[in-house]
Amino acid sequence: DCFIMEQDTDKQSHENTNMSNDVGNSYPEIKTKRHATRKKKLVEKWDGVKIVIQFDNEGIIGRETRNAVTGWQGYLAKTRIPLNALTKWPDINKEKNKWIKEDLWVTFQTRFVVDQTYKKKCLQEIGVKFRNFKHSLTKKYIEPHMDTPDQLFDNPPVDEYPAIQNRDWNIFVTARLSEKFQELSMLQSERRSNNEYNHRLSRKGYQGLLEELVSIGLGGGGSGSASGSGSDEKLHSVPLGEAYQRVSIHTILDGKNGKTLLPVPLNDADIMTIGSSIGTVVAWPKEWIIIGNRNSNICNGK
Repeated sequence: DCFIMEQDTDKQSHENTNMSNDVGNSYPEIKTKRHATRKKKLVEKWDGVKIVIQFDNEGIIGRETRNAVTGWQGYLAKTRIPLNALTKWPDINKEKNKWIKEDLWVTFQTRFVVDQTYKKKCLQEIGVKFRNFKHSLTKKYIEPHMDTPDQLFDNPPVDEYPAIQNRDWNIFVTARLSEKFQELSMLQSERRSNNEYNHRLSRKGYQGLLEELVSIGLGGGGSGSASGSGSDEKLHSVPLGEAYQRVSIHTILDGKNGKTLLPVPLNDADIMTIGSSIGTVVAWPKEWIIIGNRNSNICNGK
């Protein structure tokens, strides 16, 4: 199998699809929740001047604008994608959900000036953040109350996420309590328990982590084995393991291989396969990595 990777270390209501430059100005004030307050500041801090996104020679967003871009993408993932619109991000391509993609792109451009060629990657990055958002909701608000599921319905966490609609929340809860999802979640837990090294996602994103990796250097040369992940290295307090390297999968050259299970499972039933992990930081066996020119987008891995 061959994949394109980067080495790495480390609703608003859906009934309104009209875009405007003051899209975030009505976000309510939340003083008791730290990250909700941070998002309030994100939408209020804007001075009305669009930021021009600059890319380096390898197509990576510059450090000076990266935080603003990722922050806005995260905000859009939590406020402009209805939880009941789709169960998996690829479903956004279906006819009934195409408006979501356009809504996200147009709204993203209310804050940034960027070439149309960035659209696909931008939406992919928002998709990763939306997937992580669903995972966070499941872990924080659903799993602790599995013994009393009736208390979950009609009780969305609006204090923390005011954009969640009650109807959407009920549909989301139903899906997460379903037998199918519970089986997937159990399978992931079993796979994680059978791995010598566990792994969790990074908050930095692959771009920031890639810079950190480059700063310490890669070894191995022609052997293709990545170095820089020692046995004592941790990610979110979880040992990565000497045999593994953090990577970000960008493209699957052979589409049928997208259904292949990840070699090291994540703590997320939504991300079990290579295809579902595109744009996500994962642990990858070093012996499967061949160091190449990132500009070439060519790999000869197993």
